[in-house]
Amino acid sequence: MFAHYIKKEGLLFKHARGMRDVIGREFHTFHEIFLLMGGEARFTSDEYDEHLSAGALVIIPRESYHRFDPVCEECEYHRCVLQFDDDGSDLIAQVMGRAAVIHSPTERTLSLLSELCAAEAGNYTEDDKLILLRSVFDRILLELKYGERHAVPLTAPHSRAVSSIIEYVEAHFTESITAEHIARELHFSQHYVSHRFKEEMGISLYQYLLKKKLVHAFALIRSGTPATEAARSCGFSDY
Repeated sequence: MFAHYIKKEGLLFKHARGMRDVIGREFHTFHEIFLLMGGEARFTSDEYDEHLSAGALVIIPRESYHRFDPVCEECEYHRCVLQFDDDGSDLIAQVMGRAAVIHSPTERTLSLLSELCAAEAGNYTEDDKLILLRSVFDRILLELKYGERHAVPLTAPHSRAVSSIIEYVEAHFTESITAEHIARELHFSQHYVSHRFKEEMGISLYQYLLKKKLVHAFALIRSGTPATEAARSCGFSDY
């Protein structure tokens, strides 16, 4: 197992082998571009429920739910990841506007990510690594904009009920809503909503809603919003 990093403010490249941070569920305040270099996984998000094999590239916008689960316990997970803040640029907005799974990235995309892996493991000085990281990152975004064709699911990955819950939460998560409230508004029983959502998404509706509120509140606080105002903006009764 190993995990190596090249990091500068607002931008991180990670090259890692092993299970530690691949498995599980999360929301986060930064964007992520994830290349699975070895192993297999099931990727679940609001828009996808996909089997990933080595070579698959995943685009994960900030504040979006996603989960990786192993489907081969004997396989060792090998990946490289770019994590970066939203600096308001049009290029980031265009590339990271929605989640995407690209099962066969272009040779150009793979070559650029391999260049970072080689630099991280080579004899570059730390300053030179940071220069290369910035340069390659911009080229990767351009390749994703012009060279790749972002995959759009041909069929809905989730049942109509779960898709309706996701849409409702997206529209109302900043309000004081609960799982019981959502079930009532969508004319389902609370038991059915809770069971079906957990089964398909791998996370309880309560945790999904809470984590979505928290990561959005954290993003507001990072941008300078007072904690009390951020809490109120996300439907919390007190911060």
